[in-house]
Amino acid sequence: MKILSRRFGALLLLLALPACKADEKPSTWEIIQGDAELTMSAALHPSTRATLATYASRTGEISIHDDSTTSGWIRIAAGDTVQLDGVVTKEGGDWFVTFDDLLPAEYEVITDGDFPDSFGLISTTVLNSDVTGDAVPEQHRIYWQFER
Repeated sequence: MKILSRRFGALLLLLALPACKADEKPSTWEIIQGDAELTMSAALHPSTRATLATYASRTGEISIHDDSTTSGWIRIAAGDTVQLDGVVTKEGGDWFVTFDDLLPAEYEVITDGDFPDSFGLISTTVLNSDVTGDAVPEQHRIYWQFER
């Protein structure tokens, strides 16, 4: 009986070892590579990243291809769709997406390994325009959240 129990214990240990690797968080590339839908669009405070305004009617999708190029679109308003053709780069430990025909063009990639099916893009440029509807310009960054 002891031999059977030891064999069973060894079998459980062998089965548990591969599961340890499953606890590793995915890399930024593993999170962003592939197709994703726009789930949130907002204007964020430049330093605190507090939400100043959200744009619930915006829709879109992005594809981040194996060769680090991007394609996709975001519908800003009726009749106003922007293309998301660009490239993903890594500078030091930070990831960026730079779009060809979009202003602002450069966005920092935001990921959290605890949420491997979503990522954010926040503009590196601080904009100054009215985003709250009070006719007073606010400094802000553009934020887009995508999910698979």
